[in-house]
Formats: sequence, C-alpha cells, structure tokens
Amino acid sequence: MVYVLPRPALKLISGSFYRKAYPTYFAFVGLCALTIEYVYCPWVEDMFVNNLNQGRMLPHILPEILKKQAELAAAEDEDDEDDDE
Repeated sequence: MVYVLPRPALKLISGSFYRKAYPTYFAFVGLCALTIEYVYCPWVEDMFVNNLNQGRMLPHILPEILKKQAELAAAEDEDDEDDDE
C-alpha cells in the first residue's frame, strides 16, 4: 500500500475517525480549517492577483469583464436571430 501522508499523520487521522475520539477529530477539522484560511487562501489569492491579473485588482478588471460578457451576449443574440430567419 502506498502512503501519501507520513505515518504519524495517518495515525492521527485513523484515531480521529475510527475510534470516536471527538477532541482529536475536532482538532483535526480545526487544523484543516485554519490551514485553508491562513495558508491556502493567501497562496491562491497571491497567485491569482500577481500571475493572472498582473497586479490589478477586481475593481479595475470588472469593467473589462462586464464589457466582454455584454459583447458575447450581443453576439449570441445575433446568432439566435439569424437562426430564426
């Protein structure tokens, strides 16, 4: 069997899920929630803002997004009108 996590982590997870160890289970869930909040979210936000948007924030990008959506909707409406004829 291939282990993805180190053995101590697997022991913690198995002990929390299979032996009704409620404090351990809630500590594990809390640790996961804190990891998502303070590690994963800032990492994703940093990647999104710096790499994909070249440092521009949503208020600067939103008009461009809305303009493109309006253009796509207008083009789709024209295609629907052409199909009806």
